[in-house]
Amino acid sequence: LPGPASLVDEARTRIRATADATTARPGKIFLPIAYSLPSDIAGLVQIDGPATVEATLETKVERPLKVEVLYDQSATPPGYEFRTPVVRPERVTVVGRERDVRRVAQVVALLDNADDGAGAINRDVPVAAQDDRQQEIRGLELRPARVRVLLGLRKVAAAKT
Repeated sequence: LPGPASLVDEARTRIRATADATTARPGKIFLPIAYSLPSDIAGLVQIDGPATVEATLETKVERPLKVEVLYDQSATPPGYEFRTPVVRPERVTVVGRERDVRRVAQVVALLDNADDGAGAINRDVPVAAQDDRQQEIRGLELRPARVRVLLGLRKVAAAKT
């Protein structure tokens, strides 16, 4: 940034560099850089920077997946058992970079039912995308980010020998 010293220091925090990727395709590419400064210092300081920047663009993909509910199945009162959980919506769409979306093995709704007094549950629960080792995959968008989980109880027949 050649120019008066006092303006160069100010220009460093106010410079804007923009790379135009509107016509770019996925892969490693070089994009042209456009520089701009606010009008009050634009004519007083010159920008001497690279004309292009190297970037890697990746395809964004979507994949619908069924939601599995994970909960503590032993947290029921005596003589009752949980019914099969009902999830609404049953599927969410995982959106992200193709290589990350391919890693998704399951989408789970983690239902914390340990402190619910062992009763039926009807609540919104956040969902998470997991890989085959049940580790959460970050950087993905899940649509919707929350699902409604209904976890009912049913009475089981008592048996005595």
